[in-house]
Amino acid sequence: AGGTNTTAVTSGNSGGASGTAFNSVTGTVTFSNTVSSPPSSLCYKLVTAASQSGMSYNLPPLLISQSVLHLIADVYFSGSLFSTYIFATDGLGYRTGFDGTHFYSSNFASTATGTVTYAANTWYRVESEYNNANGTVVTNIYSAAGLLLETLTTAPGGRYAKTAAVYWGEFNGGNTTG
Repeated sequence: AGGTNTTAVTSGNSGGASGTAFNSVTGTVTFSNTVSSPPSSLCYKLVTAASQSGMSYNLPPLLISQSVLHLIADVYFSGSLFSTYIFATDGLGYRTGFDGTHFYSSNFASTATGTVTYAANTWYRVESEYNNANGTVVTNIYSAAGLLLETLTTAPGGRYAKTAAVYWGEFNGGNTTG
């Protein structure tokens, strides 16, 4: 994440070193150095509020045509755990989220729910692979030290032909690095 600590994140200032900015930022999203995951000294902090907070990125046509989409987020739940999406795609209907106790991945055909119990105030790396060819979602959850905690795999099927956007959030709180 690029930016200045406590500054509101916008589509204009979210590009950081890569220069690839989010197309949309909704709710209360700020740059924060309170909890961040190396190598970044800042993270995107999505604050608990009456309205949902999140960010979206419109995929370039080249990425839409690819058969596999890889998404990665480092997630930190401050205070207490809550239900939220981590990633969601427009069109394909892929979702990776947290139900308040366990991570899950889903497509239109099935949902794979993990069995590991997670703790607040701890970093987790969430890596999801959305396969546009067969409609599967494979999600790996790692500890901050890089230890694989669990793998979630959905059944194939239930997909549309393309997706136009990826959403980070629809959060009601929490942090994710970018």
